[in-house]
Amino acid sequence: MSKDELLLHKSGMVSDQTAVRFGKWIPASVALTIRSGAADQGTAILEFVDIQKAERLRYDVLPYSRDWKENAQLLKPYLHTVFPKKYESCS
Repeated sequence: MSKDELLLHKSGMVSDQTAVRFGKWIPASVALTIRSGAADQGTAILEFVDIQKAERLRYDVLPYSRDWKENAQLLKPYLHTVFPKKYESCS
């Protein structure tokens, strides 16, 4: 614990009664796997699977670059097209 944390605790502003309780974890329902396609093709294979049913939901082949920044710029808009607006935090 840092000196600032100790001072804050001693101030009386923090107590066990005001502690924030954690909610319940919701298990994942979809898994995403990303693997590279053939090296000479410059593609990545993305597969979404329903975990409970072990069923493929979506399978896409996207362009892939050796530059990770370029890949990140492509992946975010792609995920926004896959997930509805209410699941935006998933990206």
